Amino acid sequence: MGRMHSSGKGMSASALPYKRTPPSWLKISTQDVEENICKFAKKGLTPSQIGVILRDSHGIAQVKSVTGNKILRILKAHGLAPEIPEDLYHLIKKAVSIRKHLERNRKDKDSKFRLILVESRIHRLARYYKKTKKLPPVWKYHDKNTSSIFLLFTVYTNVVMSSDFSFGNVSQQLPALWLLRDRIDLPPFRRSGCRWTINLPQG
Repeated sequence: MGRMHSSGKGMSASALPYKRTPPSWLKISTQDVEENICKFAKKGLTPSQIGVILRDSHGIAQVKSVTGNKILRILKAHGLAPEIPEDLYHLIKKAVSIRKHLERNRKDKDSKFRLILVESRIHRLARYYKKTKKLPPVWKYHDKNTSSIFLLFTVYTNVVMSSDFSFGNVSQQLPALWLLRDRIDLPPFRRSGCRWTINLPQG
């Protein structure tokens, strides 16, 4: 994969299997693969992490060759797809990490420059996802409250999206969620179906 803000061409690349059909020794069914994908998604794993587990632990080199659909499409069909695309999520995570570093090292000019480059890629990618309707048109990256919002997303993914979610399981995390809501001025949580959802401010 090529690099945007450097002169290097990049060495990272995917190595897809030459054969597009599943191997003869693979006996797992399509339904079992989809159940495993949903189970891992409810534990808070990203689509790429799910693919790595299926490859290393279950011998599934390519999910599409077994199920006919990619992991993200299966998650969308079951309502478990992440609200923010994974590549954008990791860029925001990197920006949060750099900002925390700059809070402790205010004279680190190189990190300030790297933060500008990372946030430039965030805005560029956000424009693309808005154009392809994978993000709502009013979605906007807020550098001021990014750290709090990212922490809220992390707690929400690890607690609220778990398959055994109940008030007993989340009772210890709810005070932290309410503190974050007050800190970044979020609307109240609401229950949708069998889980609680958090409406983040848009625009």
